[in-house]
Amino acid sequence: MPRAHAGPYTVRGITYPSQYAYRKALAAERELSVHAYRNVVRAERTFEKLGERGSSAYSRVLDALSYIRRGTSATEATRMAGTTTKTLFKYGGDAVAREGRRIVARPEDSLFRLMRVPTDSGVVETYVHGSREASLVSRYWNAVRYYDETGDFSGVAALAGKKVTVNGRKVKLPTDRRAVDRLILSGEADIPDIYLEAAA
Repeated sequence: MPRAHAGPYTVRGITYPSQYAYRKALAAERELSVHAYRNVVRAERTFEKLGERGSSAYSRVLDALSYIRRGTSATEATRMAGTTTKTLFKYGGDAVAREGRRIVARPEDSLFRLMRVPTDSGVVETYVHGSREASLVSRYWNAVRYYDETGDFSGVAALAGKKVTVNGRKVKLPTDRRAVDRLILSGEADIPDIYLEAAA
């Protein structure tokens, strides 16, 4: 993937005078804003650096953070997730902190997650930035599964108009009943885990 560097900044034979102009051109190639492009590239580089072992460790840290936020102690959460306190701090970033002798998980974080995200054109695998958006995607899938099992559509309907970022663009979660029915009938809603590990 293209990386910004000390000038000159050349894209398709055109030299730009500044790093920002260079990044803007790179973003334009993906039809993204500079901000959206920066987040997409950050996510791609994060998972590229992890490799197979790092990706697995990172995934277990996300599981541990989820347990801690539900009230489980950090010691028990890391045991349940198959990780360690050292790894929790290594990959947890702004999500984890010490309060005296206790290890706590902040209510929200800005970590990237590789997830299966529903769109009007089907399910895509994309990088989700932050726990808030990841929770929204998780809430959506839970509502779809509940609708599939019970016929109660209220959980899905409550998410009408909610948006998530897919490949740098904000898209609405599909909440039209016919679109959700197609999602279910296609089997795309029948997935064991909405979270993915990056390929090595």
